[in-house]
Amino acid sequence: MATGYYRSLPGSEAEARCAGEPEGSSGKAEKCQTTTKATTTKGFLRLTVFILLDIGITTCLFMVPERSRLKYLARFKTWDRVYDFNYSSMDLWLGSIARAVFLLATVGAAWRRTLKSSFGAPVMPVSDAAGSAMFLLTCLSYVFFFAKFVGWIYGIFKRRTVSHLDKCLEAWVLFDLVASAFLTAKEYLTATKLLASFRSFWLDSIEKRCPELHEQCVKEDSEKRDKRARDWNALTSLYNFAKVDGHILIVAFACGCIASLATVSISYYIGKVVMFGAHEKDAKKAHAALSKLLVAVISCAVFTSIRGGLFTLSCARLNSRIRRSLLKSLLHLEQGYFDTVRTGELSSRLNTDTTQMSSQVSLNINILVRSFVQIVFVIGIMLWTSWKLTMVSFTMVPVAALVAHIYGRFYRRITKETQTALADASGVADEALASMSTVKSMAGEDIVASAYNDKLKRYLKLQTKESGAYSIYASLTIFCPNAAMLATLAYGTYLALHDKMQGDDLYSFILYQQTLGSAFQYLGDIYSGISAALGAADKVFELIARTPEMTISGSLQPPKFKGRIDLENISFRYPGRPDSVVLDNFSLKISPGEVVALVGPSGSGKSSLIKLIERLYEPEKGQVSLDGCNISGYDRKWLARKMALVGQEPVLFACSIKENIMYGLEGDEKPTMDAVIAAAKCANAHDFIQELQDGYDTECGEKGMQLSGGQKQRIAIARAVVRDPSILLLDEATSALDAESEGVVQEAIDKMIAQQERTVVIVAHRLSTIQGASKIVVVKDGKLEEQGSHSELYAKEGLYYRLVRKQLRGQSDSMALLPSSSKTSLDELDNT
Repeated sequence: MATGYYRSLPGSEAEARCAGEPEGSSGKAEKCQTTTKATTTKGFLRLTVFILLDIGITTCLFMVPERSRLKYLARFKTWDRVYDFNYSSMDLWLGSIARAVFLLATVGAAWRRTLKSSFGAPVMPVSDAAGSAMFLLTCLSYVFFFAKFVGWIYGIFKRRTVSHLDKCLEAWVLFDLVASAFLTAKEYLTATKLLASFRSFWLDSIEKRCPELHEQCVKEDSEKRDKRARDWNALTSLYNFAKVDGHILIVAFACGCIASLATVSISYYIGKVVMFGAHEKDAKKAHAALSKLLVAVISCAVFTSIRGGLFTLSCARLNSRIRRSLLKSLLHLEQGYFDTVRTGELSSRLNTDTTQMSSQVSLNINILVRSFVQIVFVIGIMLWTSWKLTMVSFTMVPVAALVAHIYGRFYRRITKETQTALADASGVADEALASMSTVKSMAGEDIVASAYNDKLKRYLKLQTKESGAYSIYASLTIFCPNAAMLATLAYGTYLALHDKMQGDDLYSFILYQQTLGSAFQYLGDIYSGISAALGAADKVFELIARTPEMTISGSLQPPKFKGRIDLENISFRYPGRPDSVVLDNFSLKISPGEVVALVGPSGSGKSSLIKLIERLYEPEKGQVSLDGCNISGYDRKWLARKMALVGQEPVLFACSIKENIMYGLEGDEKPTMDAVIAAAKCANAHDFIQELQDGYDTECGEKGMQLSGGQKQRIAIARAVVRDPSILLLDEATSALDAESEGVVQEAIDKMIAQQERTVVIVAHRLSTIQGASKIVVVKDGKLEEQGSHSELYAKEGLYYRLVRKQLRGQSDSMALLPSSSKTSLDELDNT
């Protein structure tokens, strides 16, 4: 149905939004009137051509057979001598005229309303009253066509004299009915497009008078155009992914052609068997027909199975390719993207949407090939058998096509909304399942269930709306072919009774029509299925085609890497929090082999500095340099091997301890088992690993759930040690541990730092670690507050001094520099 067209704004709002109308509006009006002719003439002309064609054909087909009856009308005789519902086409003629008048009146009223809105108070074209009225008219026309045809069929059996009926039914009446059905659908589609074009003219006319309203409407139209462009891009992307299996699809298409030809042959030979066996009593011919029927049945079964198997194979291969491409695209997106998108939504795209898209495409292409070939073969044989019955069979085709078109548009929109609602629900479930221990510890089961239920309510609401629309669509798609079959059977019976058609031909024709009806019904389902696939493909290919905002194209791999770090005038905000400044014109130089501790209140930007050094993000201003070269110039994989991070919450993967320690090192750089054990010993992890039943082959579980916090942290340290990094980053590596685990992990960290000279950047709270640092950098509100050694900063009595003394006095502060068990006294600290 057409998009909406009329919704009046409140008078005061309209006047307020258009109060600034510029001078010279008359010139604007003239310009708009000129534009009107250019933008609407083509649409009016097309609509007029179809209307005149409809009226012309109906008039000719009414006048020729009815000229003998018109003399009664000229003599003012009674109408029963002029019009008979069962035989006359006068009602079709008058109906075409009335339909033309209604369409032109509706379009004219819409155009008048548009002009009034363009040069007077704005009337926003968003109501669909005109489109709905025209759609209702089209539906009523088709109901009348069917009733008319039923009347004609009834008249065939009611009248004994059939000479007049022969002329009507065998020539002009059938053609009139089919032509009217097709032209009515075309008139409706043309009129709705013409109504839609009025919106463009209306937007041009209010651009200067109502800029806010114009901007709002242009944005809406732009979203619709982008949606159509995305649908087209999705189709082309699907083709590009599927054409890799072109050789498989060609063989499948050939098998589909053979299977369809065999299916058509089955109907033909069934009719021959009936004729030779039941009517002619010719056993020899009946046996020959049965033999050919057997060959057709076997051929149909064999080639149908081959076609189905090949399409299923291509579906699996297509799904695999799309999933690989999607995951590859996601892995190369910038970290900021994942800060703003829920993991459950991405998981839904990777699993649900890709599966639905590939399966829908494969299934519907399979059915499309079969249905298309069957339609071509069946129509050819039907025309050869009886062109009259073929005309009757096509009377309901425009109805089915129009219904499929409207339902397909609705289904594509509702599918996208359904997929989004399902992704939201999946996000809640995935988040809860990934944090089940936290949910249980907080007794949050009911909260999660309630949130999940709220998301499912919208999904269920959309599914209910979709099921209601499908019920109407299914009833119409079943009614149309059955109605055509009923009419064909009635007219075919009439032809057979008057020896104008053989019984076996009629029987075969009915089977052909059933095959044709099924094929057309499948085409309607294909349209809906492809629409659903496009709804899912839109989001999938949008992610695949998404260009990372942070490019990774560096190639530097210097043979010697010292580990000097230069942060020059860094300004930074997180993409998900654009209003919050994290770092503001921050500068810092770290020499090779230097141990630098970053301290400061919580939220001051310490961890953000670590992430910038890792190049998880790019600064808005300034640059991060390593050994004098911009960090973006280095090869990403090479740099990852020269840098290691031990964070507050270590991330372990669902694989063995050995594989977790070696993670990210491949090929020639893959460490030996001796190197893994040495790294574990350095991290104080070897002893507890040996005590496990499977040792280094012990599975860590999802996110390391099988291990304690201290054990996970020591494995993370071993993973850093085995890389032998030039730059070591420690971000609150012991803050989440208990006192005993903290001591063991801190000992491992101290061993790793002392193992060899490397650049170390520490975000820590332990005083012994900070005191041993070459330089302490105090960060506050994203700026460098002060820097120096422990004694220098303490002597200044600045922020560092205050933080230390607050902790020693046992006062709570967001920055914890000392553990509660520390024995250091204020007097001892003052003497340092």
